[in-house]
Amino acid sequence: MVCVTMRDRYELVDVINFMGYQRAVVVGARSGLFSHYLLKHSALEKLISLEACSKTVVVSRSKIKIKTHIEQATMQYMLEQFGDRSEMRFSDEQDEVAESFDDYQFDMVYMSEPVTGKGLRSQLEAWYPKLRRSGLLCGYGYVTDRWKDTSLEKANAVRESVDEFARERGYEVAATGEPMGTWYFIKKP
Repeated sequence: MVCVTMRDRYELVDVINFMGYQRAVVVGARSGLFSHYLLKHSALEKLISLEACSKTVVVSRSKIKIKTHIEQATMQYMLEQFGDRSEMRFSDEQDEVAESFDDYQFDMVYMSEPVTGKGLRSQLEAWYPKLRRSGLLCGYGYVTDRWKDTSLEKANAVRESVDEFARERGYEVAATGEPMGTWYFIKKP
């Protein structure tokens, strides 16, 4: 059973402010909308927004990489007003970007881009060590019990990966009340 304690991911700001979190990263920041919200409504001193340089799209059985210039430009426009509080990084190898940071560097890691199976597991493994004790590990695309039996295959795979990762480390996962909600847990001190 998953505990639902927040209405939506925007209530994470209350946790950030209450816990006094200062440094965070959003993995899969897309156009920067959620990063903008976090910077505008929290006391974070530094937020790193990470987005892929290109996306792979399947068109008639062919994989085509398309540049996400519009998302990058939008992110830059949305976040430049926050000056040194905001840093943007663009890379197709998000797990490798995690390696560029020292361990215990972030108070919050938010995985905004829902990936499935091995991809999510790889991200969890890469970013978990970067989280400080009592830090918040969280992400988007989690199906709560109320919606679990839907045909949302990708979301169910996110839930399974997150639940397995958390269970192996002795954590209980909490989630927001949305159908495709945010999952989270606080790293043990």
